Amino acid sequence: MIVLIAGGTGFVGKHLTRALADAGHKIILARRPGSKAPTPQDEIIEVVNIDPRQEIVGGNFNADAIINLVGIIREFPSRGITFHKAHFEVTRSLVDFARRAGIPHFLQMSALGVKPDAESGYMRTKYDGERYVRESGLHWTIFRPSLIFGPGDHVVTLFNSLIRRLPVIGVVGDGQYKLQPVHISDVCAGFIRALTDQRARGRTFEFGGLEIMTFDRMLDVIGEVIGITPVRKVHMPVGLLKGVSSVLMRLPQYPISPEQIDMLVKGNYTVDVSYYDFVQRDPVPFKKGISDYLAPAK
Repeated sequence: MIVLIAGGTGFVGKHLTRALADAGHKIILARRPGSKAPTPQDEIIEVVNIDPRQEIVGGNFNADAIINLVGIIREFPSRGITFHKAHFEVTRSLVDFARRAGIPHFLQMSALGVKPDAESGYMRTKYDGERYVRESGLHWTIFRPSLIFGPGDHVVTLFNSLIRRLPVIGVVGDGQYKLQPVHISDVCAGFIRALTDQRARGRTFEFGGLEIMTFDRMLDVIGEVIGITPVRKVHMPVGLLKGVSSVLMRLPQYPISPEQIDMLVKGNYTVDVSYYDFVQRDPVPFKKGISDYLAPAK
């Protein structure tokens, strides 16, 4: 198949592009004009642009499927970066383009916990994008993974660095909220199968990894893998951190917003295992998965 990927230069996109190429697919990469993100040239047959109006321009678009990976976890409204634009407007433009171009398959990356009445704008706009896909008349599949980990990820790589450098790790709240980290290879497997397996049509897959673990336990496992135990933690009040982040979140380098704190302490996991029946593989265990890319501390 020829697959057009939007959002293909991010963490998930780089892995999925490589996995698609390994599976024999050809990739067209849709990106913003002027994007400085490196393009994986070996896997790409063509690069096209998404212009400021969210329209695709250039290229011949002889594609069989569109994969939409576009998403943000923080808004910067003063710079025109909003959840509504990233999660709904981009999705709408891609769906409309697929209809015009006669591209039948549409695979949408979403997130575990998405629902129409969610408190967070992140989740609500993700749902708005999902709804547009569902009403498109295309052969669609929606993926709702939990926290994704793997080489080049954000969360595990960040805490790997912090555990190595700091004597104590600050933790939001009591650290007992639950997550279900899923390996990037398990995520890619679903997208690849959905391109050719008709059982994927019209389905929304909610899934996590093998283990449901507390946030504290996730930090402990990272420490075990790199040989720093115990991981010393200080648990900080949620309200205090939200107050601080509401002021500092204006700085692009500040790592977390009040909305992200709320989503974190709510937890993010599922007991649904139908995804792994579909992909016909066992999920990669968290400790084994991170051992492949985290080196022991010296």
